[in-house]
Amino acid sequence: MTPEEQAHMQFLCERIAKEQDQKQFVKLVQELNDLLDRKTQRLDIPARTRPRTTPAQGASQSTE
Repeated sequence: MTPEEQAHMQFLCERIAKEQDQKQFVKLVQELNDLLDRKTQRLDIPARTRPRTTPAQGASQSTE
């Protein structure tokens, strides 16, 4: 990872840890996943060796 990507990853992790809004949290996690996917591609590691889950999966679903 470039120094800029490392700094951005640190920034995202800090924001994710503090985020209270679920939609913003999911957006930040997706951005972090995209960054990690790019790193995985550069390292030539098979992407998605495990199923991707989102924070909302497994949470109780509300009915509207």
